[in-house]
Amino acid sequence: MNRFYRLLSVVMGLSLTLLCGGVFAQNLLTNGSFELDPNGTPYPNNGGADSRSGWRFFAVAGADGSATVSSAAATDGSVGIELVRFSTGLGDSALDKDTGAAREIIPKSMRTYKVLVDVKDGGFFGGSPIFAIGAQFADGSFNRGKAFDPSSAFETIGISVLSDNQGAMSTRMEVPDGSHSVLLDNVRAFDTTDSGNRVVNPGFENSASRILTWRTYSLNPGEMEFTLDSDAHSGSRAVKIERTFASSGADNDAAMDLWDDRVAVIPGEIIQLSFWAKKVSGDEFMRVFPKVVQFDADYQVVRENLWFYDEPVEDAYRYFDHTVGMTADTRYVSVSFMVGNTSGADRHVGAYLVDDISVSHAQNAISNPSFEQFANEDPLQILANSKGWRFFAVGGASGSATARSAAATDGAVGIELVRDAVEGGDSALDRDDGQMRIPIPSDDRIYKFLVDVKDGGLYGGSDLFYIGSQILGGAGTSNVDNVFDPGEQFETAGVCAGSGTDGQGSVRMDFREGSANRSAFLDNVRMFDVQRKNRMVNGGFENSATRPLNWRTYSLNAGEMLFEMVNDAHSGSRALRIERTFDGEGNNDAAADLEPIRVVVIGGETLTLRFSAKKVSGDDDARPFVSLAQFDAGGAWLGGELQHNINTANPGTGAFETFSFVITTDPNTRFLNIGLRVGNAQGSDRHVGAYIFDDIEIIQNQAPAFNAAAIDPANPTEMDILRINTEGFTDGDSDGEGYLYQWKKNGSPISGATNPKLTSLSFDGGDTITCEVTACDGIEEGNTIETSPVTIQGTGVSDWMSY
Repeated sequence: MNRFYRLLSVVMGLSLTLLCGGVFAQNLLTNGSFELDPNGTPYPNNGGADSRSGWRFFAVAGADGSATVSSAAATDGSVGIELVRFSTGLGDSALDKDTGAAREIIPKSMRTYKVLVDVKDGGFFGGSPIFAIGAQFADGSFNRGKAFDPSSAFETIGISVLSDNQGAMSTRMEVPDGSHSVLLDNVRAFDTTDSGNRVVNPGFENSASRILTWRTYSLNPGEMEFTLDSDAHSGSRAVKIERTFASSGADNDAAMDLWDDRVAVIPGEIIQLSFWAKKVSGDEFMRVFPKVVQFDADYQVVRENLWFYDEPVEDAYRYFDHTVGMTADTRYVSVSFMVGNTSGADRHVGAYLVDDISVSHAQNAISNPSFEQFANEDPLQILANSKGWRFFAVGGASGSATARSAAATDGAVGIELVRDAVEGGDSALDRDDGQMRIPIPSDDRIYKFLVDVKDGGLYGGSDLFYIGSQILGGAGTSNVDNVFDPGEQFETAGVCAGSGTDGQGSVRMDFREGSANRSAFLDNVRMFDVQRKNRMVNGGFENSATRPLNWRTYSLNAGEMLFEMVNDAHSGSRALRIERTFDGEGNNDAAADLEPIRVVVIGGETLTLRFSAKKVSGDDDARPFVSLAQFDAGGAWLGGELQHNINTANPGTGAFETFSFVITTDPNTRFLNIGLRVGNAQGSDRHVGAYIFDDIEIIQNQAPAFNAAAIDPANPTEMDILRINTEGFTDGDSDGEGYLYQWKKNGSPISGATNPKLTSLSFDGGDTITCEVTACDGIEEGNTIETSPVTIQGTGVSDWMSY
């Protein structure tokens, strides 16, 4: 292929982020901008994958048409596609990837995708009233499409779609009726499962003349008006929502929503809704308020969340965000925006601008976690508000919670929490009130709560600071606390907690009765669903520079076991050194364990315990070993301990080794205590020696593996699209199959080449190509295999006119 022509093309997806299970911020579609062929190239109408382009064109069942590479259709690069349907009979004229080699390889698990295309009327037949875009998966499940009437200017349309377990996807653009033509370009699909905005037209930039994707309606005509406005938070457009007259009753429903273009979600996940809003007109009671409606696979409503705000939004853009847990049945959500008064019943007149709407996977289940919606020196009030936090002092205590720049670890401000009186009661900051609670999935799940905290210095020390979870409906584990003595530097404290069935959660930081006059700085409060992730709060010993927070260190014979934080770490910058100082038997128990803050589990589940250890000193019989004690929901010990001695290997001095054990908990187990010790292989005669421990994990997952990876075709030419074939994927707990990819040319990584396909834009004749492939189950990475090399056939100077 002509080198000069390929240099004219624009390579999509220049920035990317790799996470296990998917590729984000990068186009998953091979040749999405049609740059592999020059202007004027017709796609063959044969119903098969085109080896040059990676697309299939067909016109069937009485229809006729064409798909031609055209510079007039370009919005990204030098060319796009003119898609034409010539006849008025039945059948489609379509461009898609729904055949063997043209399909895109995706992880074999439930994931969300966003598919977009730039399109305008081709003008060939005077207009194209029906153009459709769709996403199709290998067995036909969860297929989704959208019909669209193109305009005379390029606009961006798309869909949000959920895949299940197929490992292949297609996009499709078609003209299903009549004689019409369209120009299209820049077809892209993004994996939005773990990051990325799933809304198709979030900032109203997809069209200069109309509000694409969003449905606008008013049951009383003219009661609510929706218009594009140039006063935008970002970009050039926002939507103005204006209520034109006051009314009450059930017949005045009016909103802007995604009812017809719902957003795909993963069952059980927590999503984040965020947006910017600005008040344009109206009295002091005028509000904007959002709603999230959840739907099952049959598009039946399963849950709704609606937020009303107590304080008004003034005449400047303000950020709002909320987190919402999806039920086990939820597959799609609609988001809607309304304006009215505080309660939403009597409808006050006025207008708001709304912009930059986002629905994404919540990296942190807590909204406004770093208090950035408060200005420096803002006091927090005793009420539920749109900024998500409540302060209160009760039972004879007094105090305050104030945003302070001195308390910041993430952003511009944190919170100074103060307790001023000693007469009893609490001084607390929490989310345990109405709309501030965190809607979470209504089933038994595990969460981890963390906060950065240090002594505030106002009263010379804060020896009783609490961080706790409060999850309504929890059976025996609804409230879990960590009592903590803050140090002079910021450290990260936290708890692991289980949920129940109520579907609401909260987090609380406080000074309680008996804690006297105290103050603390805190920031960066976070909550993670760790059902299938590491549940350890401080498994890598990074939460403090001076002490092993969350771990209890003890020795029944004083001095028999020594514990020290060291910088010689398996990963990160810190680890824990444990040294047994003398040999002996009897009542000499000594360990570092989690007795203060145990790990929460679900009875009967299978877990993997991993840790890394490095021998520092000791004879051949000195070993590291771990123990696990199980407790029920009431905290009662269930008897016995699971001991894992390192008998099969003696970690040599100078190198870390990683050990892994699979355990199944007792049906009545709710908490686990993990102990780290040094001794001999049996753990009775205590041999002297020292080990460094790091990266302790307790996770409900077994790492995946696979046997082989190869490049197809094995003898490629300069015109071929290369793809990866894999074999022998295994996963002990049957998670979805997925891989991470890194293509190499002549031994060096190709920037941005992390898809399972590689186009001829990335190589020439004579180049040697390989690919590193890593197994991934959507939770963690497994083994890596580098393919055997293939050499591109050709001289590197061939002319595209030859084909």
